Amino acid sequence: MPYDILAIADVFADVVITGKEKPEFGQVEKLSDSYEIELGGSAPIFASQFTKLGGKIALISVVGNDILGAFVKKRMQDIGIDIEHIHTSSTQKTPMGLNISILGDRSMLTVLGAMEEIVPDLVSDALLAQTRHWHIASFFLLEQLQDFWLSFLQKLKKTKCITTSLDTNWAPAGDWDRVKPLLPLIDVFLPNENEAMAITGLADVHQAGIELSKTGNLVVIKRGGEGATAFLGDLVLHYPVPATLRSNLQVADTTGAGDSFDGGFIYEWLQGAPLEKCLETAIRCGTSSVQRVGGINGQLSLEQYKQPIG
Repeated sequence: MPYDILAIADVFADVVITGKEKPEFGQVEKLSDSYEIELGGSAPIFASQFTKLGGKIALISVVGNDILGAFVKKRMQDIGIDIEHIHTSSTQKTPMGLNISILGDRSMLTVLGAMEEIVPDLVSDALLAQTRHWHIASFFLLEQLQDFWLSFLQKLKKTKCITTSLDTNWAPAGDWDRVKPLLPLIDVFLPNENEAMAITGLADVHQAGIELSKTGNLVVIKRGGEGATAFLGDLVLHYPVPATLRSNLQVADTTGAGDSFDGGFIYEWLQGAPLEKCLETAIRCGTSSVQRVGGINGQLSLEQYKQPIG
């Protein structure tokens, strides 16, 4: 089988500006420290980390016929992500995200551009026959696919024997209920703690995890500096950030840390690794990511992965 994973991708060119002063309207000019222009988007960052650990993944998407489109495709090729199914729009620009990262917090502006041309018809049965796992990223951002996912996941479950994972990301419109019908059809659900509480309406992360896991799937809640907690049936397993990682941790930019976490977790999960190992690798990927500017520059390499934590 050619691929471990297929995913419809929110391919972006990310512009990440870092500094100590927040921007201010009213034509006020502020100085920042640095910037990076890099491959972005939830699925591409996930795919990048998964590939760097040794996995094989192809992304399905649309980019513009422009400089940024050529740039993001070249970056994906250099990493080892299969871009055979990345299409080019004749009318829309390559999606771009502006990330302003200030002292551990960030603000984001997004131009969707060619992402609006991502449609269900890009996925064929012939393509599905080439993978064993499907990852859904940016559920709320790819609005035009929201009505497609339910029947698609039912098809995967009944006829394709393809496992699935989901990271919704944030819901700008607050329409969290839209994702709930999908959860019983997902094998691994990967929200952060704010998303888990928003979906369930519960103010306690632990209770939110228990509630989400009632659908029978594995729920892994990302908890930032607190590590991550997994819920599966009656099992609750919390894995903190190891002291050896925490002591040397210098946060430069949190862009894509959750997606890198996902890439590490699913890499181990597809290998049949124990849940504790899945969490360990995921946290290593997330903490490695935040130490460089941009979503992919600080990701855990295969050489680093092979070394013990300490």
